[in-house]
Amino acid sequence: MKLAKNSENASLLHALRSAVGEANVLTDEGSRLVYSTDFSEEQRPAAAVVVRPGSTDEVAEVVRLAARERYAVVPRGGGMTYTRAYVPEREETVLVDTSRMNRVLEVNTDDLYITVEPGVTWKQIRETLRDENYQIRFYGTLSGIRATVGGGLGNNAVGLGKGEVNDDLLGLEVVLYDGRIIQTGALATGPSPLLRHFGPDLTGIFVHDGGAMGIKTKASFRLTRRPGGVAYASFGFQDRHAMVSAACEMARLGVHTELLGFERYHHETFANQPKPTPAEAKALLRKIVATSPSRLRGMQNVLKVARPGGLKFMSRWNQSLHVVVEAVDYGAANRATSILKRVALRHGAGVMPPALSIALRADPFMPVDRLILGLDGACSFPSNCLVPLSRAHELISALEKFYDENAPLMKEHGLDKTLVYIMTQSLFGIEPILYWRDRLNPLRMKILTDQQKAAWGTIPADLKAREVAIQLRHGLRDLFGRMDGVHYGIGKYYRYKDALKNEENWRTIQAVKNLLDPAHLGNPGVLGLD
Repeated sequence: MKLAKNSENASLLHALRSAVGEANVLTDEGSRLVYSTDFSEEQRPAAAVVVRPGSTDEVAEVVRLAARERYAVVPRGGGMTYTRAYVPEREETVLVDTSRMNRVLEVNTDDLYITVEPGVTWKQIRETLRDENYQIRFYGTLSGIRATVGGGLGNNAVGLGKGEVNDDLLGLEVVLYDGRIIQTGALATGPSPLLRHFGPDLTGIFVHDGGAMGIKTKASFRLTRRPGGVAYASFGFQDRHAMVSAACEMARLGVHTELLGFERYHHETFANQPKPTPAEAKALLRKIVATSPSRLRGMQNVLKVARPGGLKFMSRWNQSLHVVVEAVDYGAANRATSILKRVALRHGAGVMPPALSIALRADPFMPVDRLILGLDGACSFPSNCLVPLSRAHELISALEKFYDENAPLMKEHGLDKTLVYIMTQSLFGIEPILYWRDRLNPLRMKILTDQQKAAWGTIPADLKAREVAIQLRHGLRDLFGRMDGVHYGIGKYYRYKDALKNEENWRTIQAVKNLLDPAHLGNPGVLGLD
């Protein structure tokens, strides 16, 4: 990887080091390459410099310095994207890593809000609120050990808990790409965040913008009371369309908090994961008790999880659905779960022990090294698509046809696949994941443990398999476009402009970009904006 041609811009580097400290300005090739890489496997030029500011004022100064030299500015959160959201489009880029801005600024249980910096992880929020009787209804993504609030807002994250990252968002503080600092929503008025829509709300402009409109430096979320009762249920299916029918019927009832689905690849992964050490098992069981609204229910949940054979029972099923229901008390939660059980049984499901749902609620954030690899160290990347519930079967049938048509190509190059299902906001959502054996890119290698590096770090490159995987992923994107699907994490990958209904919508987005970033230095290429 050659050095960026302007990486030796001495005056800019000197000014950046003065602004944030020498240790927080990275120019070595290894750092620039890792920070400029995501999981898309579509590499672009590495940024000329990586800067790690520690405050809003430092972000503003970094932006002003970069603008003076006409460098692009790209914000980066936890680095969990697979849509090139923070991957630079040109070498003359200052990549702003927000991981040092990781303070929880305020937890207010009287007025029910929490304010955090963008580098705070979802796990950090959960731990901060552990001893409180309040929560953000959206817990975060499965990668919440590493994924951050700033990155989640930029990609409209979805995953664990109820709804999307935006649902309980009160307001933001944002640095624009000329160094101006603004506040939006509830942060724009009064001494404390109260009402997001006190007048026209600007907050939404900066949600799911991929950093196109500005760099988020502060966010406030509404807190809600923890539920008095939580119930769990898991169901196994042998027929994909039967599972889809059950999931859609459950979604229309609207009583669930979480509704996730998996297929055989993940079933085998869960069933064959290494037996936890006694210390790990003890820690999980403690978390199950601690996160249950009562000690009695916690002990009951422990008995459901601490099963001989672990999750091996999952390997008997082709598909599965895992449900979490929260309510004012156990009676209400159990009644809602019984309704969902009747739905599942009507569609031919078998009742599974809810061990996975209970364990994920107790310890929701999976080690990232497990998320970024498949079996035996295989590379992987997901796609995502959401459609109305009425088009769920149409989407699944189109996907099955796509895989059938490409089966010979996948077999030739050793590609595997699976599906993850996420039902949210009355939409039917899928994440098709592709796996192939290949060298591990710099970001994957950075995340892996030493043991994993020793086992899989010497896998040779397979350029052809990688090309086929990228080709198939692009094919999936085209399929989703024909289905009028929508996406989380648009980044520089999904075709946002093509999804808009008319040209005036796009011109309005461009006008907003011109107003907030007249020099177009903020993350060029994201959302399809130059």
